[in-house]
Amino acid sequence: AIEFLVEILEKSMPRSTEQAKAVAALKELRKISDLLRQI
Repeated sequence: AIEFLVEILEKSMPRSTEQAKAVAALKELRKISDLLRQI
C-alpha cells in the first residue's frame, strides 16, 4: 500500500518541495515497516 502511494506521488504533478518531503516521509515509513516485518 505504501509503495502505491509513493508511485502516485512520484508520478503526479511536477516536483514541489512539499511533494518531495511527502515522498521522503513515505520512503521512511516503508523502511520502518520492512524492519518491523523482520522482527
